[in-house]
Amino acid sequence: MAGQHVTAADPQVTSTRRWRRPEWIWLVGQRVAELVFGAIQAVVALRITLLLLDANPNNGLVAAIYRVSGAAVEPFRGVLRIDRISAGTGSVLDVAAVVALVAWSLIELLTLSLLRLAEQSAESAI
Repeated sequence: MAGQHVTAADPQVTSTRRWRRPEWIWLVGQRVAELVFGAIQAVVALRITLLLLDANPNNGLVAAIYRVSGAAVEPFRGVLRIDRISAGTGSVLDVAAVVALVAWSLIELLTLSLLRLAEQSAESAI
């Protein structure tokens, strides 16, 4: 580097005290979180819709959606005294699934907020 003058404004210069994570790592973390929570919310929303429409549980696709979404809904069963509201026609409102959908949305919001806070804290530490 003889003969070259390097200033602090040079984007190639990094702090010698701390290693700076590339900014794309935070973006990837946020996108992964959005993808995971979006998938959970989509499956739970499908469950609610299929139960309201009285879908055939013997159908392979419907059974698979019920199975996968059951894992996301199960922790929220019993939060309210009523878990299901049934109509005489076979249509069911899965109240626990509605609670789960709201809860997973709030958990996503909290997770994304924590990721943004960590990103800002990492940037200010440099």
